[in-house]
Amino acid sequence: MDKSEVNKDTYDRWYSTYSGTILDLKGAIERLNKNQNLAYTILENNLEYFTDMRSIYLKATTLQKREFVSQVFDNNLYYENGIYRTPAVIEIFGIKSKT
Repeated sequence: MDKSEVNKDTYDRWYSTYSGTILDLKGAIERLNKNQNLAYTILENNLEYFTDMRSIYLKATTLQKREFVSQVFDNNLYYENGIYRTPAVIEIFGIKSKT
């Protein structure tokens, strides 16, 4: 065996670990590369109303509302016991939610 080669046991042991990591990273890259034009269009068209998010939401179509909510809550909004909940809010909106 050449010094630049890895034996089969070592390869088998690390292959599953690294292939899982590679799949996770590819998924993250795919999520980060998604087209966010719709969210930016909503933002640009309503920039003057940015302090009044209710008006932005009310003017949006159903698909735009869905995209807006997913952007604000980072796709972590869920419904439980009659209440909408989220484990995290995007940082810029978190400041407002604490007041």
